[in-house]
Amino acid sequence: MRVAFEAYGCTLSYGESRRARRLAEGAGIATTDDASAAPVVVMHTCTVIGRTERHMLRRAREVASTGRRVVLAGCLPRAQGDLAAELEREGIVVVDGEAPADVVVALRGLDGSAAADAAVLPPLASHAGSLPDPARRTDAIVPIASGCLGACSYCLTRLAWGALRSAPLQAVVDEARGWLAEGFREVQLTAQDTGVWGRDLDGDKRLPDLVRAVASIGAAPEGYRVRIGMLNPDSLAEVLEGLSRAMLLPRVYKFAHVPVQSGSDRVLGLMRRGYAAQEYERLVAALRGAVPGVTVHTDVICGFPTESEEDFERTLDLMRRVRPDVTNVKAFSARPGTEAASMDGKVHGRVAKERTRRAAALAGELNHASLQALVDDESDVLVTELGRGRTLMGRDIRYRPVVMPGGAGSPLVGQVVRVRLAGARGVYLQGELI
Repeated sequence: MRVAFEAYGCTLSYGESRRARRLAEGAGIATTDDASAAPVVVMHTCTVIGRTERHMLRRAREVASTGRRVVLAGCLPRAQGDLAAELEREGIVVVDGEAPADVVVALRGLDGSAAADAAVLPPLASHAGSLPDPARRTDAIVPIASGCLGACSYCLTRLAWGALRSAPLQAVVDEARGWLAEGFREVQLTAQDTGVWGRDLDGDKRLPDLVRAVASIGAAPEGYRVRIGMLNPDSLAEVLEGLSRAMLLPRVYKFAHVPVQSGSDRVLGLMRRGYAAQEYERLVAALRGAVPGVTVHTDVICGFPTESEEDFERTLDLMRRVRPDVTNVKAFSARPGTEAASMDGKVHGRVAKERTRRAAALAGELNHASLQALVDDESDVLVTELGRGRTLMGRDIRYRPVVMPGGAGSPLVGQVVRVRLAGARGVYLQGELI
């Protein structure tokens, strides 16, 4: 039995997919990168956006229609029991557990093996995985927690994962150390909200302590870097001082993904985000003051129920004032079972689409201006993967994407190189090796 793994949605979903593949290989299950030829395809799913969900369902049914087996894991089975039951009736295997071992148990059942006990599977950190190939790319995704402490009215992921469950600090460090020993050079710490890591554990360790521990692994390559995943504004505010100091460490990207979602306090209240627009502005200003040059990513939802034109203009005004380096813009997607799905005042799809277009256009302008301001600077860039054609892709210490000349089989992947930032094109910088 050869098994292919696919992932959709957030970084955490990709991390769980890689973990499951790694554990499957350690348990003796053959895997392949070629999903078109694999008898079994494992799909780690996402339920945040309806369009992504529809794409995944089409993909799962297409694979199943060829007589191959599909194993569905991740958010969808946990969040949408009725849909999961429908898929099971169609012959798709649904894994409603959250651990990578649950996927391996399901795979062993498919090939006729005796039912596996997750407790006796080999430890995750003791087996080398085949994805991603460190000769081609360098990122290692390390999930640090599942669940969150938020109460967002539109979020189905919160319903899927429930209460916060943080991985112990030493377990995270050990997994990161294992990836680094295998040749990976970028450790991405990920969760639904990394800012709340540790609040459910005994002791006083919080995210800044975890970041410092991962950034100071002994006997690890000097060139590795640590990226901190998404931080909700209220959770970032509680760890801002310590996390700002951690971001100044030479191995930590000066990067923060802090979603705002709306510039209207009225809409933020309906979203149950737990902060006001002005509080968000002050938070970003404090972060930028403490971490010079920090890259700020944010998210914006357009067309939330009852959003007026005035509400939307407040969002555009906030973007102009804060000037985030990157803004991910999405139209509101009503998810079944959430409070927002049953709210009155639905915004017409055509209006939501037009607002999304306008916000995305502004986001593009701000992104380009942010990149253009760095042209002619010199920077140390971690080469993270092979690009298209004869190019290399990398990230500077601010996590800005940099495209450089290179070629297939380049020995520079995984190395830190000195680069002159020669230009800005689209959403990336163009670099010249010095």
